[in-house]
Amino acid sequence: MLKRKSFLMICIVLCMICPIFGKPNSPKSQGFKEISKEKYNTDTIHTYRHVATGLEVIWIENEDVNKSFVLGVKTPTTDSTGVNHIIEHTLFTGSKDYPSASLFFDASEAYPNTYMNALTSGDMTLFPFSTPYLSCYKELMHIYLDAVFKPNLLKEPYGFYEEAFYSSPMENRVGGVVYNEMKGAYSSKERTVFRSLRNMIFKDSHYAYDSGGSPNEIPTLTYENCLKVYKKYYYPANMKIVLYGAIPLEESLQMITSYLTDLTKPKESIDLSVQMLNPEKTATYTVLPSGDKGVLVKSFVLEKSLSPEKIQALDLWMTAYLMSPQTGFWQNLNRIGLGKARWIKDEDLPCPVYSLVISDLPTNQLENCARQLDQLIASMPKDLGMNNFTEQDVLAQANWLVLKEDTSVNRGIDIAQSMLEAWAHYKTINQYYEKKEYIQNAKSLDADSRQILFEQATRYTLLLLPGSYELKEPEKLSPVSDEEWLDIVPKMEAWQKQKTKLEAVNLRELILRPHIEIKSKQKKNYTEMVTEVESTWARSQLYFNTAHIPQKELPYLFLYAHLLEESAKEITPFSGIITTGCTAYPSEKGYWPCFKLAVLTKAEETDHSTLLREARLHLQNKPDEWYRQKLIEWVMDMKEASENNVIGTLSHLSLGAEEGLKRYLYEQSYPTYTFCEELLKMHHTAWRLNVERIDKKLYHTGDLIVATTIPAKESNLYAKSWEDFLETLPCLEHKTATYKFVATSKNCVVTSHAAIDHSYIGMDKGIPLDGLDYLATTYLTKNYLNPRIRVGLGAYGAGCQLSYPYTISFYTYRDPNIERSLPILEKAHEFLSTNVDSIALESSKAEALSRLHSQFRLLGTPLEEANALEGLVLWGQGPADLMRLQEEILKATPEAVKAKGAIYKELFKQGRVSIMTQKSYTTEKEFTTYSY
Repeated sequence: MLKRKSFLMICIVLCMICPIFGKPNSPKSQGFKEISKEKYNTDTIHTYRHVATGLEVIWIENEDVNKSFVLGVKTPTTDSTGVNHIIEHTLFTGSKDYPSASLFFDASEAYPNTYMNALTSGDMTLFPFSTPYLSCYKELMHIYLDAVFKPNLLKEPYGFYEEAFYSSPMENRVGGVVYNEMKGAYSSKERTVFRSLRNMIFKDSHYAYDSGGSPNEIPTLTYENCLKVYKKYYYPANMKIVLYGAIPLEESLQMITSYLTDLTKPKESIDLSVQMLNPEKTATYTVLPSGDKGVLVKSFVLEKSLSPEKIQALDLWMTAYLMSPQTGFWQNLNRIGLGKARWIKDEDLPCPVYSLVISDLPTNQLENCARQLDQLIASMPKDLGMNNFTEQDVLAQANWLVLKEDTSVNRGIDIAQSMLEAWAHYKTINQYYEKKEYIQNAKSLDADSRQILFEQATRYTLLLLPGSYELKEPEKLSPVSDEEWLDIVPKMEAWQKQKTKLEAVNLRELILRPHIEIKSKQKKNYTEMVTEVESTWARSQLYFNTAHIPQKELPYLFLYAHLLEESAKEITPFSGIITTGCTAYPSEKGYWPCFKLAVLTKAEETDHSTLLREARLHLQNKPDEWYRQKLIEWVMDMKEASENNVIGTLSHLSLGAEEGLKRYLYEQSYPTYTFCEELLKMHHTAWRLNVERIDKKLYHTGDLIVATTIPAKESNLYAKSWEDFLETLPCLEHKTATYKFVATSKNCVVTSHAAIDHSYIGMDKGIPLDGLDYLATTYLTKNYLNPRIRVGLGAYGAGCQLSYPYTISFYTYRDPNIERSLPILEKAHEFLSTNVDSIALESSKAEALSRLHSQFRLLGTPLEEANALEGLVLWGQGPADLMRLQEEILKATPEAVKAKGAIYKELFKQGRVSIMTQKSYTTEKEFTTYSY
């Protein structure tokens, strides 16, 4: 009995003592104090404050295997030198524990991730990453913290010069990653609209400046001023960190604390509030890229105090009554000739700004158009009625998006960015959850939203005119003399060779085995494929053979695919999404072209075929005006896509000189764009009859594949829903595609308004890619292309990409001088044949595995993985091939990778060069010229 009492007394004493010292490995023992704890469904939100420094850390606790980290810093923009953008870049050019000039790229390659980036806005800089691997999470967290708190920027200037601006007088060239990036950005019409709006509405505030940096001001920034800005903003109380997922909390806080031990609490975080908006409500700027058309913008600036629920209610209301082409508002826009319009929302501000942007207006009619728009807006509160059917449809779509976002692999990044935006702008920190709750509980839309927009919001009118942006000679802007550059550049080149050996992860742990099985069986007139996954979604994908459609009708087939998808978006009540496309797969006799139709619904919505029936019927009943408006929008979208995804554009154009399958895919790019432009020149829509004929002849069961991806252990009601529909279709005999396309030059050049060039070399291996290809191209990117082109020549980036199963490509983007870069790309095989270092090769294996995982969505949602594997099967491959590729990467030797050099040498001889540039490009090679 005495022993038992003694034991109890010891326990009591320990319980009294422990609170004094804190529990072992508790947040308190790491210097943090938990200041709040809230629960939202499966997420528990913990907020901790570091007592000594004031740094706050939020942990979103749940069971998500995708762990994420986001560090935010308040960094208001006080000029257009791009200093915050440059600091963001420079922090990842080496730190105390990781003195590597290419730290960001090294880390990205060494530690597989689902997201890794750094971002600068008008008032904040974010440093996010996400990964499902715990070992990679720990290593990346260490790298991010070391880069932010202990950057080599503090002791040497070479990272600053590399990322900001430098001049090489001996070579008569200039460089700088941010400088070249912003030269390209200044040719973007969309970015010009955003920048001009901020400059007008928030005149004389930090939002009026260009946070990315103006090419005419970046060269004026000095290293000393860059240091001052870093020291002014980068302190703990001006930061916030958001952790997400199933992470080791105490270990994470301990790592954070290790960077705070020698810091004391300074002043409070920076105040980003804006006291007053610009009192002038109209402005005209001559800032657009060259052309003869202008842009009209009408902006609505909301109150700062609006709750997340009110903002979400307004978003839904605008979707129902202002944004859809079938709304009365949009019909009135078309009536007065302002149909080329779109709504944009700028949320990275203290007050949300909604803007109606109307493009391609004659400059001499801008002011008259502005008056017509004002008259239309003045009548809107009276003209807008209430449509309960439309409202319920909008709510259904919103709930769909909530479910989709909650299953995203980057959910943690999305929530963290919402929290940090709220912190910077003094909003409710958990606005992400409150908006979602509002959507899930809403029974109807809030009619008061119209008053918020039309009566309470402050309105601004902006007229944008075309005018050339005069790029000044950067050497004359720089305060650094030529003599100083002659000393700096050689030292910078020596510094660029600094490398850090990162801690290796166990490569065996990174091997991912597909657990999804695709079952296939032959039905009466078609093939059925079934994939079971753990998912709240279900999807049907139908592949209709289109080899029977004549070549002259192919443009109408491609247009039909787009119009059917647009029609499906308007089906009410909303129950799912239809996506379409034309593609091709290899066959024994060449290739098999097909129309791919995908239907995605929640699991409980099993009648997939009805969605297709309704979309077809809806399309047939649309008026001629609808067809013409959709054609206008599609041409605009294709033109914008050509500039926003340059490498993708060049990749498609490079297929023009190919035959068979690849040439068929090429026909859907530029040839379809020019075909649609010709249709727009007609003053009628007689062409819609050809579209309707496509609908009548497209659907048949010959060679048809019906592929369903269904929730595991559910009966396949989705495939059953197609049976009656398929019974109504004719069964055509198998037909091999016999299209004869006019050959183009294998090389092409695209004229562009951009000040920075892009180049692309595509090579067809002819046989399926192997694991050595993934490893060799990863090794080349890290050890050859980036050092020589990104760093040496000042391009924004260079790299390789693989398109399974046959294509290898090399590219540069935002490249100041492609005439220097292309020879480097073309000599990649020489480097590979002679410079394969065994240690560097081992460090490239993790990145090669990561590229493979990303391409086949092995780190994505189950539905994304199933879709990728389905495509793999249609290419004649399977899950076993993915395992083989990963094993080949792991077992690769330097000698085996070196051997790829001779193979790539031969491939380069047949490689296709594609370029986008605003300069005249002369070469001995024959080029086909394109102009969007």
